[in-house]
Amino acid sequence: MIKQYLCYLLVFGFILAVSFNAECQENRLNITVVNAESGEPVSYATISFPSQQYGFSANANGQFRLPLHHTDMDKKIAITSIGYERYETTIGQLVKDKVKTIELQPVVTMLQEILVKAEKETPTEIVAQAAKNLNNFLRKDPYYLYGLYREALKKNGRYAGYTEAYGVFHISGYQPSYNRKNKVFAYDLAQWKNVRRSEYRLPPICSTREKRLLSIDRLAKAKAEYLYNGPLTNKNRDHFRYTIDSLTIYDNADVFVIGFTPLNSENQYYGRLYIKADDYALLKMTIRQPNITGILYDDCDLKVSGNFSVSFTKVGDKYYPDRMALTSLYQAGSGKIEESAEIIGGEFRDNKVVQLNQEQRIIVYNEMLNPNIFFDPDFWIDHGTGIPPQAQEDLGRETPLLDQFFANHGKRIIPLPEGFTSYEDMSRDREVFRLFLEGDF
Repeated sequence: MIKQYLCYLLVFGFILAVSFNAECQENRLNITVVNAESGEPVSYATISFPSQQYGFSANANGQFRLPLHHTDMDKKIAITSIGYERYETTIGQLVKDKVKTIELQPVVTMLQEILVKAEKETPTEIVAQAAKNLNNFLRKDPYYLYGLYREALKKNGRYAGYTEAYGVFHISGYQPSYNRKNKVFAYDLAQWKNVRRSEYRLPPICSTREKRLLSIDRLAKAKAEYLYNGPLTNKNRDHFRYTIDSLTIYDNADVFVIGFTPLNSENQYYGRLYIKADDYALLKMTIRQPNITGILYDDCDLKVSGNFSVSFTKVGDKYYPDRMALTSLYQAGSGKIEESAEIIGGEFRDNKVVQLNQEQRIIVYNEMLNPNIFFDPDFWIDHGTGIPPQAQEDLGRETPLLDQFFANHGKRIIPLPEGFTSYEDMSRDREVFRLFLEGDF
């Protein structure tokens, strides 16, 4: 009798599971964004909801999942990508038409028109127009960026530390005049949702008595400096020589690649600006500075060279930074030290953005630099895995990065979901990523 009852329960449970799975499948749309002419996927197309100022990206194959709710049927949705015409409809229309593929029409720009524009305008005029448009194109009020942070520390080419984290980045917004006067508000902050970090074998660059902190503060300082006091600002624009290095296509858009070099010894950095040809939007900036010490550190005698880059993506009618990277190089004793840090954007949200005052920002800033994580052998035992055999390996060995991550005090506060080998791998599945950020694992 008991066996029969258990069988009924199992069958009933199986039916419920199948029904639940089918219901879940019906409550979301799986859509692929493709080029209307070639049929090829449009990688990382932007999906946004104009009325909410919220957006996210499709994956490298142009795919995204759209959760459905009966209250969202009238909500407008826009799919955009640089170099393509905007596609806009409602969620209800997508459901009604059972849309599985969205075709974006490429924007046709005649090369001759760009050549004529380049002949009529000097590189300085193009840069001035891009600088003027920054106020219109970049978000001025604070917003959230959900993304991946990654940094690596190497000595003589060998890993001496590695961190991988998901965070909610509080972006201050583009207000140069205000942020120049209020330095603590110029830097982007991160509230970590999850951190995996290896033991760092090297002391801080300028002090052996302090604990080595994450490099994200230096990345934020570089971004603030080059955007608010860089080659696009009125006060600095006359200090550089600008040239049109090429007319090319970048991220499916026709762009001017403007090179800039200093006219005197006071400005010791140079680089390139990628400016969109049709509306003069800044899509990317790369900078090389032989001595970046004064920007990154308040007091340091070592000479540190740096490479910085920031690129932007369009959500609605505004551009948001979707990738920032900083690599710094210096000599310490007999070792050549390389530090790298990057933020890779995921989703943008501005609803209920917390306005942080100076005291609150300082608290978040300190937690951001030194997250409260530690290696606890009991963690692995409690999760039924035991201590990974690689845990005693030397981090300096030339082993695959994934192995090194578990080596020598590597740590995960929350185990990765089954089937994923890294946070970056997991971020490609937008639905899993969203659940992970909300703490459902």
